[in-house]
Amino acid sequence: MFGLNPDSKMPILSGKAAQGWPGYRRLYCLTGQALLVISLTVVGAGCTELTVPPVVEKDFLIPPPDQGPAVQLNWKGEGLEDSEWIRSYTVYRIVFDDLENTSGSIRDLLEPGLIQSIHRSEMVLAEQSSLTEANLALYDKYGKSPADCNLSVEIMQRDISYFPRREFVQTPGGIRPGHIVTLFRYSYCMDSDCQEFQIERTTRTHTDEAPDRLETEAALILKQMEKDAYDFLSNRRSQCETAGKASSI
Repeated sequence: MFGLNPDSKMPILSGKAAQGWPGYRRLYCLTGQALLVISLTVVGAGCTELTVPPVVEKDFLIPPPDQGPAVQLNWKGEGLEDSEWIRSYTVYRIVFDDLENTSGSIRDLLEPGLIQSIHRSEMVLAEQSSLTEANLALYDKYGKSPADCNLSVEIMQRDISYFPRREFVQTPGGIRPGHIVTLFRYSYCMDSDCQEFQIERTTRTHTDEAPDRLETEAALILKQMEKDAYDFLSNRRSQCETAGKASSI
């Protein structure tokens, strides 16, 4: 019925068409193999380096005040010295790119901004503060006074991830936009006085735009963390000064 052999599931051909069918079948198989080879050849991993600048360039830090309470800077949290804090989930694409952050860890990039916030709040960096190796020169330059109070920076969550859309037709740039998902949770504590902050948002972007957008998103996060630190410290300057006077009695 309908020209099909129910046992073979092949078309019933006669005459010249029947003689040519094996050739067509071989061509079909070869074409499928070629497409498979092409697909496997296309699959590959590039590597795009992400460059996120420090929130404040070290050479442009404003100087500390001549006098002011001294703040000891401490860090809490895991993976804060790991440079792989920006991720891209691109393994589902035929053409994908492995994004690598080469700018440094969150501590490397944020510490100059925290020192800037301390100076802007009319306070100075305490000599007991511990900085990363990349920022040791800042300690040598500014960490001169005994601590009056402690500023603890704790990062509980630090996710900046790009999720491309899974598509039937794969292209390097992507047909439909994916999403950059940002979720940061962190807190600042002056001694036992703590305040928590959260940044949560989702941004749409195509694959070919993702590296630039990830760099911009990371820079915005660091800038917001610096601003939050300044607001937190400036509202507690007198608190730090009082704590220092009490400890000296």
